[in-house]
This record gives sequence, structure tokens and C-alpha cells, in this order.
Amino acid sequence: MMLRSEAEDLQLTKDSAGYYLIATSADLKAFAADANRYNNAKLTANIDLEGTPDNKWTPIDTFSGTFDGGGFTISGLYIDAGNKMGFIGTLASGAEVS
Repeated sequence: MMLRSEAEDLQLTKDSAGYYLIATSADLKAFAADANRYNNAKLTANIDLEGTPDNKWTPIDTFSGTFDGGGFTISGLYIDAGNKMGFIGTLASGAEVS
């Protein structure tokens, strides 16, 4: 299990269009740890987070960028975060998820 502090140390690769590429659960956790820094992101593979009560997903609090799923899936989210239930807790005005 990777902790958020470990994920924050990872650097995501940026493509020529300015999207940060997410291919692994470690990439996804790095993105989530500072989502508005990365702002525009794109999945490049299916990701299984293998969530359990001991390996919970903390929803991204408020996201204001663009998240392109690219037709891929994120599975295995285990969420126990009060009223913020989902991959992203709140979408800011102008944010896009596809």
C-alpha cells in the first residue's frame, strides 16, 4: 500500500497537449495528492486500486481542471469519507470529467 506522502514524491509525465498521464495506481495517487497542481490529466490504462478498509481512497476534495478517462476505468475504490463519496468530492465551476 502506498501512502499519500509517498505518492506526493512521484512526478507525472506530461504529454504534448499538456495533459499529465496516469497509467498506474501510483500515478493516480500522485495526481490525487495534488490534483489542482496537475490540473489536466488523462488515463492511459485501466487502474485497479484494490481498495479495502485498510487501503481507502480519499476523494479529491475540489477539482477545477480536466480529467479525461480516455475510455479506461478506475476500479477497486473503497471510500469511507463521510459526505464526499466518489472519485472526486466536488467539481468546481468549469471543471470537466469525461
